[in-house]
Amino acid sequence: MRLYFTLLTKEFDLDTSVWDYMVEFFYNLLYVYSVSIMVSYLALAILSFISVRKYLHKNSFVDYKDILNTNFAPSVSILAPAYNEGATIIENVRSILSIHYSNFEVIIINDGSKDDTLQKCIDEYDMVLVDYAIDPKIETKPIRGIYKSRNKAFGQLLLVDKENGGKSDALNVGLNVATYDYVTCIDVDCVLEQDALLKLMKPFMDEQEREVVATGGVIRIANSCVIEDGRLLEVKVPENYIARSQSLEYIRAFLLGRMAWSLMDGLILISGALGVFNKKIAIEVGGYDHDTVGEDMELVVRMRRFMLEQKRKYTVAFIPDPLCWTECPETWNILGRQRNRWTRGTIETLWKHRGMLFNPKYKMLGSLSYPYWLLFEYLAPLLEAFGLSLFFLLALVGLVNWSFFMLMMFLVFGFSICFSVLSLLIEEITYHNYTRKRDLLALLKVGLIEPLIYHPFIVHSAVMGNIDYFMGRSSWGEMTRKGFNANAATKPKTEGEGAVAEGIPDEKQSQPKKIQVVKTVAPSKKNPKINSSFTTWATGAVAVLALCLYLVIDLDALLTKDELTVSKQIKTIFLPEQQASKIVVKKERDFLKRTLERSLEKQKAAKEKKEKEEKHKSISEPVLLTEDGGHEKEINKTAKEKKASKNATSNNKETPEKKKSVETKPKKKPEPIKESKPAKTKTAVSNNKPSANTRAVSPKPGYIYIVAGSYKTEAKANEMWEELEIMGFSKKVMIYSDGYYRVTYNSFNDDAKAKIYLAGIKSNMNDKAWLYRAK
Repeated sequence: MRLYFTLLTKEFDLDTSVWDYMVEFFYNLLYVYSVSIMVSYLALAILSFISVRKYLHKNSFVDYKDILNTNFAPSVSILAPAYNEGATIIENVRSILSIHYSNFEVIIINDGSKDDTLQKCIDEYDMVLVDYAIDPKIETKPIRGIYKSRNKAFGQLLLVDKENGGKSDALNVGLNVATYDYVTCIDVDCVLEQDALLKLMKPFMDEQEREVVATGGVIRIANSCVIEDGRLLEVKVPENYIARSQSLEYIRAFLLGRMAWSLMDGLILISGALGVFNKKIAIEVGGYDHDTVGEDMELVVRMRRFMLEQKRKYTVAFIPDPLCWTECPETWNILGRQRNRWTRGTIETLWKHRGMLFNPKYKMLGSLSYPYWLLFEYLAPLLEAFGLSLFFLLALVGLVNWSFFMLMMFLVFGFSICFSVLSLLIEEITYHNYTRKRDLLALLKVGLIEPLIYHPFIVHSAVMGNIDYFMGRSSWGEMTRKGFNANAATKPKTEGEGAVAEGIPDEKQSQPKKIQVVKTVAPSKKNPKINSSFTTWATGAVAVLALCLYLVIDLDALLTKDELTVSKQIKTIFLPEQQASKIVVKKERDFLKRTLERSLEKQKAAKEKKEKEEKHKSISEPVLLTEDGGHEKEINKTAKEKKASKNATSNNKETPEKKKSVETKPKKKPEPIKESKPAKTKTAVSNNKPSANTRAVSPKPGYIYIVAGSYKTEAKANEMWEELEIMGFSKKVMIYSDGYYRVTYNSFNDDAKAKIYLAGIKSNMNDKAWLYRAK
């Protein structure tokens, strides 16, 4: 059995059974994928709740003042890259300087800003250019100057002015300049809790057997919150719908996601807004990657991979306390650019470290964390977009099973809403940041409508991120922030969530007078873009999507079990007429083949059962009837006559001549009635003359019919006509020349095909069907 299709003007063929297995496998895969996402989210939520409760219980009696006052607390360098932050730079630096910690330094890296960011810092903190010796272990853009304050109150503040090179380059400069063993990388426009650094550094002091390579904390949305002098005074839910949706999203992501991965030691993402890293290990792996827009995730993955390859014991810790408050986008355009960039960063990281996938060498990282991000974080929006597109396509051609669709939507949306409510419940039980009831009600309302408005937009942005990546677009996109003060000016910049832009010249930048600093800068060498190596992968992905589209066309058929009818409709819509008819015929034959196989299995089982009950009973070959009422005589024979009939039938199989002679013997079976004119046919059946509204028609001479039962009255035949419903077969009530009414199925001019159909019908009617040849 073959199924033909045309691809690139060349004809190929696939075995139909293999094709059916592929269709079934695809639908099972979609089902398993959807269930797996829900189960994984639920499992992560449970693990996160357990982990948060464990953390709170363990640290409920910790006095962080002991860490603050001890001389053994690790020293920390805080790195804050800035680009065009003139409107908020003073307030942001003041926020960083106000944190509670005993031994730290703050390094502000001005990444070639075009506004007055540099000059404002110099004027506000009374800074001057100084000589500063550094050991550039990581290649970066040239440093223009390093500034320190003459005011001893700001003795821990350092300002580095450099050529524009992007956020990764600015952070690498900070790694070169930093003098302490640990570095905290933050966005300069974030507001830190005053005890943030104390909590972030605690895992470094607690761990004795393993090296802590990085720690991260919960990021929350600061829009509409009350902030004064760099300190958070009151937490409020954002008034803007987009920002409010992100507040709920951040609670789910940080509280119910990353805490669970930290518990399983599988965390691969520390937010770029706030993270502490072991400087020595960060430098050993080469610092931040210049060739990705997801530098925060890529660095964590590279550090973990390095430690596993070196076979060194390590861990990545996560603090569930809200430690950092950041401003999020409030317009669809800016939000779309941000999520587009996040998607491209994820692709770049997954591709660069693809060798870890299911590699036992990388333990939890390769066996669970990487596959999860690939299957459920990266592929999920693509599959969702594909499913929605397919739904609209099927809706246009009228092939949507609306009851099934509504059921699936109810389940998916219901799970999404329940998951959002669960995240708010856990947040309220553990931290209770939103003290006002109206804030919680506002977040609950967002959770109800988020699947209909916000989530589809996020899916769209992820799809556009994939398109931009494969098209080779690597810009950050223009971002806009209002600042935390009501009077803060709105400023454009080309950096998201943080701080710096990539590759913007700064020839017109006015620079203060400076003296030479001691530095060694090597020319920047960028790796070749990996987009070109994705050509084959992209082509394969398009081919797979095309195949999936063709496979899922039969969705309605599988749901309604009416394969032949739906297949005819679909193939007629999507294929040329000749090719469509060919494929429909092939599919019909395949359907009959499967029906025959099921029938043979059923007959075999019935035969074994009958042989045990009655020795002389067995399933015989179908009897070819004539128009003289042979059917009635056959079923009323005595056991002795049936035995003789079997012998005659077995003799008929020997030669065609013998078969013909047996059929024409008057003693065994009456001679067939010759075909008569229509008028005479009416006379022969005058006792059973059909009524005006009868369903009965006369059989066509020369055709073979499948009949089921003979009845003297048309009413009885019509009654059985209503009951004998078999999928895929047309049926009629026909009046025959012997005056009997019979429920008649498809007509055939081929004996072999008639027997195949007969087998399928008999399997549905307990063998109560026969063949009839009209004369």
